[in-house]
Amino acid sequence: MEDRIKQLRADQAKDALAAERVSQATATDISELRARWYKNEADGGLPISQKRAYLREALHAVILHPAGRDADRSTRTFLK
Repeated sequence: MEDRIKQLRADQAKDALAAERVSQATATDISELRARWYKNEADGGLPISQKRAYLREALHAVILHPAGRDADRSTRTFLK
């Protein structure tokens, strides 16, 4: 039983390390991204498809609510 527990803990540690490596590999260096964003594609800049993908990733959680013309907007309560 103890050998099985050791094996499971070793597998868990190995999986955690693999997940950490993947997250570090996919982490984006913002300063590099900013520099490449404004460069021409011929000079090592990002192509429009990658820019769109970054924007889609960054804005996937933005929720827009219609503003409309609501005369009573200032007194409306959002949480009841």
